[in-house]
Amino acid sequence: MLARASSCLGDSWCHAMFKIKYYHKIFDIQQVRVFVLELFYVISTLYDVPIKKVGFGEDHVHLHMNIKLRSKPEAAKIFRGITGKKIFETFPEIKII
Repeated sequence: MLARASSCLGDSWCHAMFKIKYYHKIFDIQQVRVFVLELFYVISTLYDVPIKKVGFGEDHVHLHMNIKLRSKPEAAKIFRGITGKKIFETFPEIKII
């Protein structure tokens, strides 16, 4: 469904890639990968940003998402901010890696 605002209408599908600081290989840990995947879909629902695909590398994640009428920095801020905070709350040992 197309997003609507007072003077515009549209969708904006984009590819986003988020790298882990200092290239730590946290996505080699299966529990982290599953946690982040579930968290992305929760964020997607809460902020109405549909996700089509998610892919993981050892130190990064790719998303194909519809940011609708949001700017790319705004969408990135939503996903990175929430995800980073929740990862460190759930897996505090990752800060040591």
